Amino acid sequence: MNYSIEWSDEAETTYIKILFYLEEKWTIREVRNFMARTEEVLSFIDKNPGIYPHSEKQNIHRAVVTSQVSLYYEVHERKIILLSFSDNRQDPDKKF
Repeated sequence: MNYSIEWSDEAETTYIKILFYLEEKWTIREVRNFMARTEEVLSFIDKNPGIYPHSEKQNIHRAVVTSQVSLYYEVHERKIILLSFSDNRQDPDKKF
């Protein structure tokens, strides 16, 4: 079953910030790898939205994109809403 995937403003902003950071501090190779890995995770979510565990809030899931970055998303009837990308090294109280 395919779901529609919607990016929240926060998800777009945090994703772009990560891409800029990787481009500034690393190389275009890391940018491409992160983009490919994100697409792979989104493909997994599209096929099986419950594949990743719930975060502390019941309806929000956390997908580890890389060891440094997680993606938070919500699942609705036939729609997945991407909420935010988050640095796993941040204060856990600031996460979902």
